[in-house]
Amino acid sequence: MPKLDWKCSYETYLYSGGDGDLETTEYAEHPDGKHYIVRLEDKKRQNTRKVDKSFDVSGLTLVDVVGTTCYDEFILPNGKTIRLKGDLAEYKKRAVTKDHPQPSKNATNQELEEWQ
Repeated sequence: MPKLDWKCSYETYLYSGGDGDLETTEYAEHPDGKHYIVRLEDKKRQNTRKVDKSFDVSGLTLVDVVGTTCYDEFILPNGKTIRLKGDLAEYKKRAVTKDHPQPSKNATNQELEEWQ
């Protein structure tokens, strides 16, 4: 099983739809009330984007922001980045604990095929 290199981790919004992650078919009102949050690419490849309310959301389903969650990004052997749901409690520990171990991920061959 190849070990993937960790790139970064971050806290982001949790949404009311599906698995709690925003789909390319959904959008949410940004908490500032002046923007929308959308996903322009597959969720394993990219986080969401904050866009102006002039962005065309017709055809997208509105979901609510219901909290926060965490994602870890790892670098695949081909150089692409994969985004995986992380553990929010662990993420917060890493933020305040000196020399706390960074996330690691051993990928199966099946996972690598799916992510390529």
